[in-house]
Amino acid sequence: LSQQDVLLAQSFLPLLSVVVTHCIPARANLSSHNRYRAIPTMVSLIPLGLPLELKGAVFDALAAFCAPGATHMGVEICRNVWVLMERMEVINMRTPHGAGSALPVGRGVEVELDEVEAVFKLYPCTIPFLNLLATLIHTPKRIPLRERVSDPPSVNTIPDALGAPYRTPGIGPFVAFVVDNVFARIPSREYLRPSDRWRMNDLCLCFIERSLASFDLESLVTGVEVLQPTKESVVQLAIHPGFEMMRRMLTSSPLQASILTYLVEGLDGFDKGLAQEEPFYRTTIIRVLRIIYRVLEVQDIFLDVFLPLLSELNEPALTGEVPPVSYFVRFDQALSFTPDYVPALAAYICYPSYPELMLLS
Repeated sequence: LSQQDVLLAQSFLPLLSVVVTHCIPARANLSSHNRYRAIPTMVSLIPLGLPLELKGAVFDALAAFCAPGATHMGVEICRNVWVLMERMEVINMRTPHGAGSALPVGRGVEVELDEVEAVFKLYPCTIPFLNLLATLIHTPKRIPLRERVSDPPSVNTIPDALGAPYRTPGIGPFVAFVVDNVFARIPSREYLRPSDRWRMNDLCLCFIERSLASFDLESLVTGVEVLQPTKESVVQLAIHPGFEMMRRMLTSSPLQASILTYLVEGLDGFDKGLAQEEPFYRTTIIRVLRIIYRVLEVQDIFLDVFLPLLSELNEPALTGEVPPVSYFVRFDQALSFTPDYVPALAAYICYPSYPELMLLS
């Protein structure tokens, strides 16, 4: 693209984002128009050597297309975006498995994060990309009420066979990128704008929270098929990102350690007024408590119902290796391992200015 094309695109894409956010018919027409091919065209720009600010605008525009509220057509848009990102390999999709495998090679957004953005301490591409990933995960509460009442669309926005046959189906590489490459390394990176750190924190936790919120384990004990869930319903839960989040939260993983660290250290920011000065700090800690609450809410179904069903299924090609129940530790037990965790959880009730924080506590 010429310099003029780049400038025009940087002006046009924010306008496009506003239009498709607030006008659902425009979103439907632009996404399905055979001539414009808006979504494939935008995704095809990502692997090119464009300015990172332009790539960020592309990710923001894609997120606008993928926001809830466009009924069943909106779900199809999300699935199409997952497929296109897989095909274009916006990050490394072919993660090696097994002992002795070579280290995964960075690709696309991963390389730009480590070799460009981290060096200049600005993140104009990674932050919009995290926002897109979080937007692609729909949850029941994000569906507009009018749709929930009339004809509720599915919240499952991930194609069933995404990534097959060269890896386990699902969005595992994206989960690993968010949790391992971005979230785990946030404290070790430098930031020219301090708010960028908390914005990245908030978006990573938003992705984790929505993965857990849309992980419908309750269907195993409340649905019509409660006595004999179908193979398809069990596999769909197994390839859902919520499964990987539960695996990490119920073991001594870096994710569990980070969540518990934020739980304890978050109090200091509220005492010193950082929560008032930095909105993303406040939402970061609220998301931490939401994640803890959701894990406590569904851990019994996960351990006592879902894992036995997964073991009986015995489909490692579809579900990956399934650890035994003894491999996991209930999160309430993990909270009792150190004397700081439960008092910190209770202390959040002392901030009446933040009612959701008090409620979650």
